[in-house]
Amino acid sequence: MIIEPENSKISIDDRIDTDNHICKDNCIDTDGSIGTDNRVINYLRISITDRCNLACQYCVPKEILPALSHKSIARYEEINRIVVCASQLGISKLRITGGEPLVRKGVFSFLKGLSRIEGINDISITTNGVLLESHIDQLVEAGVNRINISLDTLKRDRFKFISGRDLFETVWSGIMAALDKGLFPIKLNAVILRGINDDEIEAIARLSLKYPFHVRFIEYMPMGNSSVDISQQVLIPEIRQRIEHGIGKLEPVTRVMLNAKDNSIGGGSGFSSSSVGFSSGGSDLSCSSGGSNSGYTGKSHSGYTIADEAGPAKRYKIKGALGEIGFISPVSSHFCHECNRLRLTSTGHLRPCLLNNREIDVLTPLRQGASNDAIKQLFLRAVQSKPASHTLHDTNCKDNIDNDRTTVEAPKCNRVDTQMSAIGG
Repeated sequence: MIIEPENSKISIDDRIDTDNHICKDNCIDTDGSIGTDNRVINYLRISITDRCNLACQYCVPKEILPALSHKSIARYEEINRIVVCASQLGISKLRITGGEPLVRKGVFSFLKGLSRIEGINDISITTNGVLLESHIDQLVEAGVNRINISLDTLKRDRFKFISGRDLFETVWSGIMAALDKGLFPIKLNAVILRGINDDEIEAIARLSLKYPFHVRFIEYMPMGNSSVDISQQVLIPEIRQRIEHGIGKLEPVTRVMLNAKDNSIGGGSGFSSSSVGFSSGGSDLSCSSGGSNSGYTGKSHSGYTIADEAGPAKRYKIKGALGEIGFISPVSSHFCHECNRLRLTSTGHLRPCLLNNREIDVLTPLRQGASNDAIKQLFLRAVQSKPASHTLHDTNCKDNIDNDRTTVEAPKCNRVDTQMSAIGG
């Protein structure tokens, strides 16, 4: 990991100056937004903990690592202040991640506080779904507009094998609770690994036929000391081919503008999942076929999408489907030129790129008394250092560090050292 050293942090008396070249590539636009390389940065992903109640193979390292100390984790009030500064620079969207964010005490009050920050108009959360059913009301009351849920299999035994816990039914009940509450869109994220769950590609994709889910296939990204071998990686072209061969043609989704604050789309008194198109055989879920009870009976959201955004997923629909299928391909097809986000790690470091080791320490200057303007300058520095593209698997990569800065260690272009659980994905 490359961390800006203490002697490079900005003085607490510094002020933002668009002429001082801290952010040289038009980082501050005329409307006050921040961006670089023709990308407007308006999205901040915030990891609030490295703790998790699952132990998924592609996330947990081979060797057990000690949990971060409470002192090293950013406190809620510190994160809140960082978000206030970010919002004044044009950040309007937040996604709360972990680890598993719902395991951290006080998370719902924290979320409610974020929703009151001026300029923040969209708050979403990524969860493994284990605690979702029991806390769905609190999430909605806290102002969460959208939700992403990890779901790598529809088989109970396989869920236990992948995650280390026998909690498939608990997660599925949480998904149904979110559906009943009317949250939209509900995005289901699946990482496909060869020899693990690659025989379920079509089954997972078929969820979009019966429910208004956005089913998203995400390429495995080799990070940290993962227990997954790179040979198990299944890339998007193969996944897409399997879906079109086994289910039907994928048609691109036309994005439609929609206020992200409106989570009662279609007039929405909520969804009804009382008649679901799945049959449980005690250990697995599989799409049922035929009959009047073969699918989701709630409202259709055909034609509705979340507010148009520069998101990473290439989105498609199968004809007649209630939901969508998305492909996120950070390895096989870079989408770096469309990236609109920064990441704040649970230790209070700004990470300009998920697949790059550089991080900028915000928490230490904040705890040392940095002004809001100094914190804003750290955001501008992060935007300036956001690479045009990541260099994963790039054998021709050269170290890209500013000559006037000293770093803790040299970059490793072809490897991301940090564990996924510490960054928040």
